[in-house]
Amino acid sequence: MGSLLSGRRNGQPSSDDCVSLKLPDLRRRGLLKRGHIATWRRHWLDADGSELEFVITADLRECQPRPRLLIACASLQVSQAITLEAMAQPLGGERWFALCPRSGARCLALYLAPGEHEFASLRGLGLLHGSQREQPRWRVLRALDRARERKAGLSRYARRPTRGRIEGQLREVEMRAHALAAEFAEVGD
Repeated sequence: MGSLLSGRRNGQPSSDDCVSLKLPDLRRRGLLKRGHIATWRRHWLDADGSELEFVITADLRECQPRPRLLIACASLQVSQAITLEAMAQPLGGERWFALCPRSGARCLALYLAPGEHEFASLRGLGLLHGSQREQPRWRVLRALDRARERKAGLSRYARRPTRGRIEGQLREVEMRAHALAAEFAEVGD
């Protein structure tokens, strides 16, 4: 099996294997507005390749005792209401949190593990993030991919400090990758 951080899988799913629902994404899509009710249809591919359609409704009307998020998926028999909580921010506005149905803790992301019929936080499901089980070489490669994506996504109008910071991060990750490759080359000799 391997220990918790060895990078070896123990058969338990990670966050990478789950359907995830992140509240900042819902806010960006305009679902989390006080006094409104909004619906969004989201499609995910299941592990076996079949398409799942989730209907996500944010009910933040004043007539409700507590704001809530309604999630439904007919093919998985998921029908769930999740309580939302808003926290005032120091410079104005508010930040939305979901209350995990299992642990009761505030969270920004909800996950539906394979074989489950209820969304919950990672802690409520007892799962880890996928990167927590990666070996160091895969972690460096993932960081390298992310750094390259950030650099490729830069606007040509990005300011010099921003561009320099992102290019510096890419150089740093590339140096770590080269050092790790040299370490593996020495072990192989």
